[in-house]
Amino acid sequence: MRRVERWRLSGEEAGQVLAIVAISMVVMLMFAALVIDVGNWFAHKRQLQNRADAGALAAGVEYQRSWAACIGGAATVASAIIDSARTYAGDPSATNPVNTETADQSKLNVVVNSPSYDAGTDFTDGAPGYTAGPCYLHPPSSDPITPQGGYWTDVKVKERDLASFFGSLGIPLSRNIARARVEIHPAISDSGFIPLAVPEQQIMKAQVRYYNHCASPPALLAKTYLSRLKDKSPIDPVALPGYQTVAETSLWGPSQPGSENDPTATVDPTSIPLEVPPKAGCGQDYIPIGVEVRVAGRTGIDIDVDSATACATLAAGRFTGCWSRLSEIRAWKSRDPLPALQNPLFKNVTLSAGTCAADPYLARTPSCTSFVSVDVDWGDLDGGSPTLPDPLNVPANFSVTIEGQALAPPTNGNASGVWTRTLPILTNAASGASSIDLNYSWRDEGPSHLWRTNTCKASGTPCRLSGSSVVHRTFVGDDTNAGTVDLIRSASAAQGQGQQLPPPRDNIQAPDTFATSIAVYPTVGLRSSLRAGQRRVLRASDSQGNQSLDCEPTGGQGHDFQMFYKGCSPSYGPNTFTQGIWWDVPTQRCPDKTTIFSQPNSSGQFWQCVPAAPGFSPGVIADGIAARTGNCTDGNLSDPNKNSCSSTACIHPNRYAQWLAGTSKDTARIVDVFVVPYGAFKGVNAGDGVPLSDFAKFYVTGWGGNGANGNPCPVPPDDPAQPGEIVGYFIEFVGPNTSPVDHNATCVIGQIRPCRAVLVR
Repeated sequence: MRRVERWRLSGEEAGQVLAIVAISMVVMLMFAALVIDVGNWFAHKRQLQNRADAGALAAGVEYQRSWAACIGGAATVASAIIDSARTYAGDPSATNPVNTETADQSKLNVVVNSPSYDAGTDFTDGAPGYTAGPCYLHPPSSDPITPQGGYWTDVKVKERDLASFFGSLGIPLSRNIARARVEIHPAISDSGFIPLAVPEQQIMKAQVRYYNHCASPPALLAKTYLSRLKDKSPIDPVALPGYQTVAETSLWGPSQPGSENDPTATVDPTSIPLEVPPKAGCGQDYIPIGVEVRVAGRTGIDIDVDSATACATLAAGRFTGCWSRLSEIRAWKSRDPLPALQNPLFKNVTLSAGTCAADPYLARTPSCTSFVSVDVDWGDLDGGSPTLPDPLNVPANFSVTIEGQALAPPTNGNASGVWTRTLPILTNAASGASSIDLNYSWRDEGPSHLWRTNTCKASGTPCRLSGSSVVHRTFVGDDTNAGTVDLIRSASAAQGQGQQLPPPRDNIQAPDTFATSIAVYPTVGLRSSLRAGQRRVLRASDSQGNQSLDCEPTGGQGHDFQMFYKGCSPSYGPNTFTQGIWWDVPTQRCPDKTTIFSQPNSSGQFWQCVPAAPGFSPGVIADGIAARTGNCTDGNLSDPNKNSCSSTACIHPNRYAQWLAGTSKDTARIVDVFVVPYGAFKGVNAGDGVPLSDFAKFYVTGWGGNGANGNPCPVPPDDPAQPGEIVGYFIEFVGPNTSPVDHNATCVIGQIRPCRAVLVR
């Protein structure tokens, strides 16, 4: 009996083991299912991430192909970026999608530029009410990845309802997600430069002054710092169009309080008070009020544009420039009550544009023409009565000529009034200042006419008067006498948004006894603010000095040619102008060539100065650019001793217009150029270091050489150029992420510094 009980107890224990084993097996199966399902999740996650990365990178490639057209508003370019991103992200709705493995396409969706992973929310990560496509400049926001805003294509991929391998035993996943973004940021440094610099860097400080040139020395009447006028907002597509309405010229107006020393500030047009001196004390027919422009190519220089330093000293100084009396306001003097007998009075003398471009008072075109009008008060020569018919008012008896060309009398039958020239006349014959010379004459032989107690008669008539007078002044500017100044406008009204500049206030009536203050709206157009789309001529030398550089520390006998052909291999970037190896603050100098070339160099240790070169011959420039643009058919061009191109062919013609439109992908004519501060070459010898302030991409549209080694491409489509010149346009450009970028900076419309397409997660 006891034995039976023991066997019974053993049977009960065996049943417990079986139960435990069964439960353990279920748990183990659940763990196995979890492990397999989680592994499957991660496999899908990895493939989704590959999709997102591929979509973002594909968008980056499209940015590189068509960046200029993208920010220019071309809808087709935005569509191409979106389509490429969707295709490579495996979007089921794309045409011929790729990377479609692993995930169930029926349960997958791709969204672009959305804060959500939900389908149908594309292009909603911008400001409310805007379609935030790839070519939309996102404003600063609470975006967790790019709070500073900018251009980007964000690709989000979501897979829904990922089932378990084990049915009810497994763990299904309601969604699996991945995202990637390609952003556009400015590069910090670059390499591959041709050995030429553009010395017309963006002006850091500017000022306009008005002087009374009847005083000796000229007396200062008004001055104001200048800031750039606002342009159309690149962030807000419906914003007002701004004031930058003159092609290839940056317009500046009076600075606002606090913006005088901020080179990035932009302003609306405002007026300043101009003190007009009284008519007494000037020994000529009018008071010439001349306009002077002062600029600085960088901040922190020894001489400030607001100082009492003479204009000539600023003009000779490094990083500064000054040009005096480029434009003029004519303050005409009214007659005194006594004596009663006076010569004719010339009031407003007005020039209007003919071939002298927008402003005939400061033209950039020599030998140009203008239309002229003169408001003449003949006094008692026409009888002198404002209300009664004047017996002496016979318009045929009067004549007025400007620069030898006759003006037509007023159309109201009176001699006094506005005399005009219906055809333009030559007012700017050569560079520099030119006076506008007026001649007048009157002769009356009417025997019934009396003038100043004299009887007018045909024989020996005393009724006659003639004379000449300088009545205004014009100026033809060039790189030497006007530097970066393209335009000066002193208007009596503010410029409207998107409107052309108001007409100049070129005439003022001088007060009789005391100086009076009037409001003028000064606008100065400076060529120096480099922007994409501006046409420039690069040359071996200009008025500021030599533009040639030696940017390559290695090379053979063909050193100069090879720098143009292959570009310089070291990395270069902007100078910070702080005390250190790259800048001596007390002397405001870079190190010399030996020191520069002895420094370590990489994309993270770029050089901030480049040595000046003695200059290149037109033949070397032409041969080098032919090779660089793919139009040299010589063999063995990379031989370091190869120093010329003996045969050329037009393989890559000028396709600038097509490149801007995004219809040409040919980049053979795009070269890298250095940008240096204004005046950086003043007082520099070969081997001296020149500081860099920026760098740019330049599309070559033409070049000039000597004889057989000239440009092989016909003109047009290539632009004509003189020997040693390279003609082209600064361009906006996005390239692959081959060098460091400034992740806190945004690429904006008009920017000349190259940008990079950067993948971020």
